[in-house]
Amino acid sequence: MQGEYREKRHMTSDCWAEEMRGTRYHEAGHAVAAYYHGYTITRVSATDEDWRTSYRRLASGGGWADLWREGCVIMAGLLAEHYAAWGEMGPEPWWAEFLVEAEQQQELVGDDEDWMIGEYSELLQLLQQMNSDRMDPEPEGAYRIVEEDTRRLVTDHWVEIEAVAGALEQKGALDGPEVMLIIERASRSDESAHG
Repeated sequence: MQGEYREKRHMTSDCWAEEMRGTRYHEAGHAVAAYYHGYTITRVSATDEDWRTSYRRLASGGGWADLWREGCVIMAGLLAEHYAAWGEMGPEPWWAEFLVEAEQQQELVGDDEDWMIGEYSELLQLLQQMNSDRMDPEPEGAYRIVEEDTRRLVTDHWVEIEAVAGALEQKGALDGPEVMLIIERASRSDESAHG
């Protein structure tokens, strides 16, 4: 009995460690995307108690390009976590997974409970806003644009994502200037290696 308990506790510990690894890559993906989209990063955290990426949004008109940038930052966390876990960014089936998850999150949110909005739901709202200017009732086209551009960003800047995730593993939380320095150093290192 004790051996079974120890084994179960160890498996739970291993699962939590893997979950936290994914969380570090997830937040690193957000941070690197925010950096390359011109946002000022203020803090990145991936601890047992707190996981978030905070940044200041650009002061602009809030049009299609701003919605696209926000969508890319959100999706970068999701894709970086997938890539870290499976070594690839598998296709995110529009109707089968993303839309169902986003709509379920939206159903859970009451009128005064905006704080409960999850990333899928937030991304869906951005995609719907992107399409409202274009008179297209289905946000799938906007989703495809954001997905393609974000996949390219995550692939092109994977070295920087790994560097931020590694720093989060060591420290748990990073302030904005520290994150930007890590990204810049990793980028220069990658450029030197690839000539």
